[in-house]
Amino acid sequence: GGQGPGTQGGQPTPVTGHVQDLGQGARQNTGQGLKAEAMLRFLHAHATHPHPELALELVWAQLASQLAAQARTEGPWDTAGERDNDAPTLGWCYVSDALAHGTQAILDGLRQRLPQVAWVGAVGVGVLATRVEYMDEPALVVMLCNLPRADFRIFHGRQPLPALPRVRSGQDSPAWHAHVAQVHADARSPDLPELIAELASRTDTGYLFGGLSAGQHHSQHLALDPHDTAGLSPDAAAGIWDGGLSGVAFGERVRLVSRVS
Repeated sequence: GGQGPGTQGGQPTPVTGHVQDLGQGARQNTGQGLKAEAMLRFLHAHATHPHPELALELVWAQLASQLAAQARTEGPWDTAGERDNDAPTLGWCYVSDALAHGTQAILDGLRQRLPQVAWVGAVGVGVLATRVEYMDEPALVVMLCNLPRADFRIFHGRQPLPALPRVRSGQDSPAWHAHVAQVHADARSPDLPELIAELASRTDTGYLFGGLSAGQHHSQHLALDPHDTAGLSPDAAAGIWDGGLSGVAFGERVRLVSRVS
């Protein structure tokens, strides 16, 4: 597929048909090796507007148009989440620093429209999509896919990725564990190297890809699981995090291809 949303200035960058990441360069392909009965689909959209709600409306209009077009050619997406094998499940949302004051309103709007979708993302000085980049202006980029829920887990400070269990020889391994992880981190965190090393130890491979959320005025990163009560605590902004790191971990069935660009 064509390229989708991401961020610049050391920030992450997903693409359609890939999860293309990192201003530092990794590009990940999550579109292979999954359930044959559930065709993996990706949608992406982008817009610039000084008002967060209107930027989201412009993005949603594009996504709705793509949903309608795919419904005519490939069958409708299950946007209500009633069919687990053909519902949008995972979304990426990247916001430019100039629009970051509205990050919570944007994420709330996405949750209202797609309540079953888990979200990750970050704030960056610039954001980019297919053949377009937005630098030092208010902009929003979003990507959706229907990756099977069994193949990923959202993590953040209140819902950390669990440590790998110690399995003795001859014992069966657990049903699911992290193979690799996409990470968004607050560049201002003083203990970031230690946090990254600990997170790597909680994956099978130790392989992390992602980037720093490091706008001129904001360093927020996004991580929200619709089934996660910890991330929806009333004393915290739902899904918006300052400090530390967050992201999405993928199971071993998600095939990845990376390169430095």
